[in-house]
Amino acid sequence: MKHLVCVIFVSSLLACSDNTSTNEDANKKTVIDHQIKALEKAKNVEAQILDAAQQQRAVIDAQGQ
Repeated sequence: MKHLVCVIFVSSLLACSDNTSTNEDANKKTVIDHQIKALEKAKNVEAQILDAAQQQRAVIDAQGQ
């Protein structure tokens, strides 16, 4: 009888733990994906700002000569 109770208890713990970890893994991937996209977007904006600053310097240099 004790063995049957132990088997049922262990199997119920294993059944519950699999569902929880899969959901957490899916959420972690989603959060990381959003962070990566935001980082890529920030890098693109930085490149645009640097290009605009370089063009502005070129215009100022051309006017000064």
